[in-house]
Amino acid sequence: MTNRSSTFSRLSLLAATAVTVLSINASSAQALQKNVLFVLDSSNSMWGQVDGVAKIDIAKQALVDLVAKMPKTTKMGLVAYGHRFNHKLNDCSDMELISGIGSTNNETIQEQLGYVKPNGQTPIANTLAEVGSWLQPHLEEDNTVVLISDGLESCDGDPCAASKALKDAGVTTAVHVVGFDLDTTQQASIQCIAENGDGQYFNAQNNEGLVEALEQVREVVEQQPVKPMKVAQAETKPAVMSDAVYYEDNFDSEELSGDWTIVNENPDNYLVEDGKLTVLFGDTGNGTEAYKTAANIFRLNKPIPKGDWTMTMRVMFVAQTHKEWLRMGITKDQDDSVLTSLEIVPYNYDITLFNARADKMAKGENTNFVSKITDYRSNNVTERTDLVSQSTTSTLLRLTKEGRNYISAVKLEAADGAGDKAPPSEWIELQKLTSLKLPGDAFTFFFGHGKAGFVPKDGEGLVEVDWVKIETN
Repeated sequence: MTNRSSTFSRLSLLAATAVTVLSINASSAQALQKNVLFVLDSSNSMWGQVDGVAKIDIAKQALVDLVAKMPKTTKMGLVAYGHRFNHKLNDCSDMELISGIGSTNNETIQEQLGYVKPNGQTPIANTLAEVGSWLQPHLEEDNTVVLISDGLESCDGDPCAASKALKDAGVTTAVHVVGFDLDTTQQASIQCIAENGDGQYFNAQNNEGLVEALEQVREVVEQQPVKPMKVAQAETKPAVMSDAVYYEDNFDSEELSGDWTIVNENPDNYLVEDGKLTVLFGDTGNGTEAYKTAANIFRLNKPIPKGDWTMTMRVMFVAQTHKEWLRMGITKDQDDSVLTSLEIVPYNYDITLFNARADKMAKGENTNFVSKITDYRSNNVTERTDLVSQSTTSTLLRLTKEGRNYISAVKLEAADGAGDKAPPSEWIELQKLTSLKLPGDAFTFFFGHGKAGFVPKDGEGLVEVDWVKIETN
């Protein structure tokens, strides 16, 4: 379960990094691009029925009809939450940007909704916090969020505060809410999301009601004047704000430097050659158990410096098993650590997800955040492997310490000649993790792959570490 204090870290970052605030007058505001981001509740309760039809099917069809009626000049995107992990897992990081602004239209909406199946929890607050990140490239545009939900927050978050944070950070013009099949008490609990986001609340009890409510949403969005408002222009942060290089290893020697200690060493499965550390790895299981089972855990023999710092590494990889994960950060043991990860996850038989992940282990208790970077789609796993290799073959992983906060970020690098197949070019920065005490005693990196039933490919994975750098900030 995520902690509530971390929910708004992305929105706080938007506000903190704003370097210019423009006061837009009414005449110039009219020229702003109008965007709508639909947020669809896909938690387990959406399997419930209204008049003999599953609520998720009603909502999908109503969305398809709505998108067809939206003005062609309005750019749209789609977010879902609660659709990937079983509700019994209580996973509160289950939210996904299915399609970014401009990628949802009358031709694409049905295919996009086809991947959404109700499954998990209702992390509304965490989802709205992620919306702040997903809309960051559109800060100077007119952004409206439309949330469709049949239930209340189930992850101990405060979605009303999250909606207010979006508005206060200048991310959104309005957050509208459509409550579907809610009783009076539930309606009262969810209306504040719209009120705090300068939006409107619409109630729907059945199929006809939902269609009518979404039609009202369309009319409001179309007629809603672009408000003279303050738009925060986020400064593009350099990858590393550093004063000094504390440690750097480019693996230029013929053997591994004595600066590293290897836990669970298997000398046959790593090699330093041609300026790279090549590591072969096998099945290590999923999640936090991996530290116990991974071979060749590389730990730096230099003390972690006092104050703020940034650890960055560049890794080349091949999506061979479609279950690989690459991790780095600081560790003490299997029960205490803060780690940044690139995870390759088979979502189903047709889709492989590339996710950025942040994990904190504190006495064996895990807090984590996950954000999708991109996905690759084909019902043939070999074809998906080719799609990955044509798109990306390397990644940058980063962990930054700022006071008591630890900020993970992942960036995929485009393969040579990737062209329009290139992955997103920006750093994917996750929500802050907070620790009062240093959660580890050594800079660490290690690799492995997990278990999944959607891909038949097992065997070993292979990575090449290009360099590791630690800088004091």
